[in-house]
Amino acid sequence: METVQQRRRVRAVEPSVSLVAYTHDPHGLAVASARTCYAADFVFVHQLTPKGERTRTTLLDALPDFRAELDEVGDPRTPHERRIELVGALSPRAPDDETRNALAIFADLARQRAPNDARIAQSIYEAGHHTPFQHPTFVFALEGVSRNVVESFLHQHTFYNSEQQSQRYVEMRDADVVVPASVADAPEAREVYEHAVATAWDAYHDLRERLVVPNEKVMGAIGRIKGQSGKQVRSEAEKKAQEMARYVVPVAAATKLYHTVTGIVLMRYVRMANAQNAAPEARAVVAAMVDAVRAVDPTFLEAIGETPHPREDLVEWRLSTDAPVRPGMDLDGHTSRLVHATPDAADLVADAVREVTGSDLADDELLPLVLDPARNRVWNDTLNTWDHSPVLRCLRHVHYTFHKRQSLTAYAQDQRHRMTPGTRPLLHRCLGDAPDVYVPDVLDGDAEARAVYDDAVATLWEAMHRLVALGVPREDATYLLPNATNLYYTQSGDLLSYIHKWRLRLCFNAQKEIFDAALDELRQVQAVHPELTRWLGPPCSFIAATVPDDLQDDVEACCPEGPRWCGVKVWKNFDAGAGKPKRPY
Repeated sequence: METVQQRRRVRAVEPSVSLVAYTHDPHGLAVASARTCYAADFVFVHQLTPKGERTRTTLLDALPDFRAELDEVGDPRTPHERRIELVGALSPRAPDDETRNALAIFADLARQRAPNDARIAQSIYEAGHHTPFQHPTFVFALEGVSRNVVESFLHQHTFYNSEQQSQRYVEMRDADVVVPASVADAPEAREVYEHAVATAWDAYHDLRERLVVPNEKVMGAIGRIKGQSGKQVRSEAEKKAQEMARYVVPVAAATKLYHTVTGIVLMRYVRMANAQNAAPEARAVVAAMVDAVRAVDPTFLEAIGETPHPREDLVEWRLSTDAPVRPGMDLDGHTSRLVHATPDAADLVADAVREVTGSDLADDELLPLVLDPARNRVWNDTLNTWDHSPVLRCLRHVHYTFHKRQSLTAYAQDQRHRMTPGTRPLLHRCLGDAPDVYVPDVLDGDAEARAVYDDAVATLWEAMHRLVALGVPREDATYLLPNATNLYYTQSGDLLSYIHKWRLRLCFNAQKEIFDAALDELRQVQAVHPELTRWLGPPCSFIAATVPDDLQDDVEACCPEGPRWCGVKVWKNFDAGAGKPKRPY
């Protein structure tokens, strides 16, 4: 076996976590939101009215010029000596005895708040009243984390926001990877692991160069339509070559991202850090997040004191076997096969719209007013305000379920559509006896490039089996799964969420693999629910519906892509069922 030293240098990296922004005083905010009580709003019985009735007023009304001092008195972090000093300074300025007495009571209550707050936080948390802990928000900058931990843990739920460095657009010059401890601590296993990584990176850079020419041939015709120079066409071809080359890179590859979560999600991370294949790395990342939050507010997490569920307590691991995922999954020739759709969906939506509006229009008049972007301009709101539209929310009642096959890299993109969640297999089950991978079309037309691709995948596959034979846990060995690995999984969502996904992914500029899956899905849904889906397509088809006939040839009909448009006037004849127009690349 060729030694690691003779090949590309492989660098093992460790996760780095920085808290770059956060809500001020997260614990205080959580408790205050539970109390919904603020210093200046302290209410007390004031004086008798001429009719002999008691009035109520606030300290701020009684002492309007001293908000800052009142807030400091009421802050549980204010030292008691400072609180006494403030009350002493404010009392002579109080207009009457009732106000002075109220000020003293308020100061005493504030002194008692710190221990009370801890009890309140613990009691409401244990009672399942978690919404106060959603107000504090934390923004983390993560570096040196694997694609595996991002896709298996950080993005395997709904409630987060991430901006991640793209392998599609950013060259991966260096072979920076996460190495599981079970591999790092065993010299023979580490040599196998690093050899496979180096081979994959060599193949990636080889393919980045080899695939430029065949992609340039494809992009040249489009470039002439778009009026691009030879240099611009070459740049587009290089991007496509890089997009395809990344399929041979393993999910051990290090990445960087900004990741934002609420306080309650961070606590869930602590609890569920053992639930996925990347558990040791996930625990390390979560521990670093917790340490970063503890540094700015020790009480927020310590008052709760969460600990991870042991792996043996998690049902997925009690049920887990090493049985490989069954290829095919009865897809019947599809990449994404519709297996369930809400019956009588058009009637359901029309009735819901009538509930909202009181309209008595017949279905064939009512539904176009809601669904046709030429008549409902909300569809083209770039803020995606659809959920704020009372009638468009009616589309949430219609649901679809698909069986799907997609590569890990396409799944990572599909995963970002969090309102159409998927239940993918535990990743170690993707290691079958032989590789099961996606192969980009352009590779089939270049025998030498296909050989480089196949050899890299085979090396990674053989290395994973070798690692398992050396005693490395299967979930650690599968850090070497290439991005090309096919996943077989089930995905469900409501119509409004699928419309959002299809619009984005049916653009010809979208990655081809996820484009093909979106087109497959829309064809099948249009066949079962034509009344609801006849207007659906890529963004340009929505926008062009609002453009006058004499401007339909103008590329601005493709807005917002504008100068980045794909080169095909898709909006003029889009037909999902007929596959028109045919995607050229």
